[in-house]
Amino acid sequence: MLDLDRDPQQAVFYNLSGRSYSNSLQIDGMIQPFRGFEITLAGRYNDVKRTYDGRLREVPFVSKFKGLITLAYATRFEKWRFDVTGQFNGKSRLPYTDSNPEPFLRPHYSKEYFLLHAQVTKRFKHIDIYLGAENITNYMQHHPIVSADEPFGKYFDASMIWGPIMGTTIYAGLRLTIK
Repeated sequence: MLDLDRDPQQAVFYNLSGRSYSNSLQIDGMIQPFRGFEITLAGRYNDVKRTYDGRLREVPFVSKFKGLITLAYATRFEKWRFDVTGQFNGKSRLPYTDSNPEPFLRPHYSKEYFLLHAQVTKRFKHIDIYLGAENITNYMQHHPIVSADEPFGKYFDASMIWGPIMGTTIYAGLRLTIK
């Protein structure tokens, strides 16, 4: 197993000695209030723990709660399609950095955050043209890399990334259908 808590400057591998378990519950559903319009809802609960140095603790980077809502509308014959997706990501435990000096400490838990994505598609006989955006809320994890200014230093750590590190992304494209 991988232990990122024992020493913030090392990834320690050893055999599990103790309990480990993972329980997940996911509920999802879709409704169509009227022709062409769909609402999809999903939620997931994770209870994931492992024994680290004799103590049963949450596994790092696994959020307890996640949620998703998608609103999709397509015109008759699907000539136009509009999709909007919202995604909630709950907090997750982060590896301990308590033995690091003050400037290199990180919190014990990540923040909760919400992402929003959207796409519009125009359909022709054999070509679809689409335009979309990801992370419309422009949420980004601040200072994701510990000691980023010293990549060869003792405290440099690029493994503490728990959220988006890129802001809003806009994209466009063509999709060709060959029958």
